[in-house]
Amino acid sequence: MKKKFKPTAVPKKENSRTFTIDECLKLFKKNNYKQAFSRLSEIAGPENPYSCYLMFKLYFNGLGTPKDLLKAKHWLMMAAERGEPNAEYSYAIYYAPYQKQSNFDYQESFNWLKKAADHGHTRAALELAKLYFSGRGCEQDQNKALELIKSVSKQDPQYNFNEEAGQCYYTALRLKEAYPYLKAAFNEGRYGISGILATYYMRGIEGIPQDVELAFRILKKGADNREGLSEYILGSHYKSEKNIRLAIRYYRSAYEHNLLEAAYELANITMKDPLRSSSDEKQSVRLLIKAAQLPVANHLDAIADLGSCYYSGWGIERDGRKAVLHFNMVLESVPEHPVALFGLANCHLNGVGVERDVNKGLELMIKAAELNTMPAQLELANIYREGKITARDDQKYLHWLERAAQNNSDRANFILGELYEEGTVTAKDPQKALQYYTAAAGLAHIGALKKLCRIYQNGTLTGADELKCLYYNELLVNLFGERHQETDSFSEKIISEYVNGNSPQSEQFINDLLNDVYEIIMRRYDADLPMYCEECPILRSHLSMREEDDLEQLLPVDKLE
Repeated sequence: MKKKFKPTAVPKKENSRTFTIDECLKLFKKNNYKQAFSRLSEIAGPENPYSCYLMFKLYFNGLGTPKDLLKAKHWLMMAAERGEPNAEYSYAIYYAPYQKQSNFDYQESFNWLKKAADHGHTRAALELAKLYFSGRGCEQDQNKALELIKSVSKQDPQYNFNEEAGQCYYTALRLKEAYPYLKAAFNEGRYGISGILATYYMRGIEGIPQDVELAFRILKKGADNREGLSEYILGSHYKSEKNIRLAIRYYRSAYEHNLLEAAYELANITMKDPLRSSSDEKQSVRLLIKAAQLPVANHLDAIADLGSCYYSGWGIERDGRKAVLHFNMVLESVPEHPVALFGLANCHLNGVGVERDVNKGLELMIKAAELNTMPAQLELANIYREGKITARDDQKYLHWLERAAQNNSDRANFILGELYEEGTVTAKDPQKALQYYTAAAGLAHIGALKKLCRIYQNGTLTGADELKCLYYNELLVNLFGERHQETDSFSEKIISEYVNGNSPQSEQFINDLLNDVYEIIMRRYDADLPMYCEECPILRSHLSMREEDDLEQLLPVDKLE
């Protein structure tokens, strides 16, 4: 049986005076929450419902007092049961949906929203309209919904009828009926629906002709007006285009404009940002913590990534117990979550946050590897090579290396190249060795790039090729700022034709080289491999120049025909 919170009376000091709600509200506006809590504690009670609601806000958000959801709920219920409209609305939103094990009790939400709406709470009336549109928690009634929206828009000019009606239809998945309202709202300067409206033109929904350029112009208008969804969609577009800088810019802006779903995306992309700093890493962890607490689509991924941060100490103090807690939390909901499986496997194998259990760790690592998790495949290969946790097995060692190589692991490709060149674990095969070295170089593995320089210089594994040797040498320069060979070691003919000359061959060679550098960088990015920073000058140049984008140059649209 759960222990119920019982408020204790705060003893009043002698000669103390009674404070007023207005005085407490002034302290709220000045962000002086500690003093506001102290004064509210003296006057809050059943006879003053609004003071109870303010106590709820302080406890719920941890303002002026430690966060305490049990106490927050107590004060909220005290206010809601006495007809305080803000409390009725908050109870409908924060607590009512979770009263039953079915997770969402829309009828309970409906009842509290109706009470709040009857007491004049405009936001509650609009949420109530959404339930009438969808028929959740009540009988579906479009006319009642539209009447509520019309009433609210007449009472409060900040609410636009077309905007609210369009959003209600859209939320109820009645997309065709939503479109004319959304379009009318946009033409009335209500750009808060820009993100929703743009999806019609982006995808050609409900017979609307697809027009990607117009969709982006609508999104730009929304972004210019601080509309979070527009910024989020733009961030997602540039993320898919590997335009890291623009993706970060739009995700950050969406998060700052209260689209909390952007927290995970921003954390995820910043974690892979090659130009990140230690302060960026700490900010990423803070964003993951925020995303992990929200009922957003990627919150389980955020919890798993947060567990990885606690395990490794990346951006936060290392804490094995918290790592295990986060991994188990994810696996309770998704038993085959690859990141959580890999993380928990490492905890058991190394005794981090849990008693060491190599058998359990190996079992979890195999599960993660079979789910195509590249780090787990590499770890398994290492386990079977060393033979410390389980018997050494060269066939399994090769198998998991090959699986990791197929997953674009630069390290696995390089190791396989060495194995086939040397013939230590498997028969020598110069052709396969060259194939794996080339694949590793295509993922910016510095050892493979140097190895290919030597191969094409000396003619080992294949015939000598001065031009290919020069190519891999220049890749080394552009990716890592170092050479395997000085250019004067190459023939004057090669240098004049392909590096220093103004010939078509030289121009083509340089263009191909720079394109290949960029492709290599993006291949690493796609494979979630560590990205290079200071040692890669060409990377900095590419990432800063990538802000030049054709779609980014489009001007926002003001009105639709």
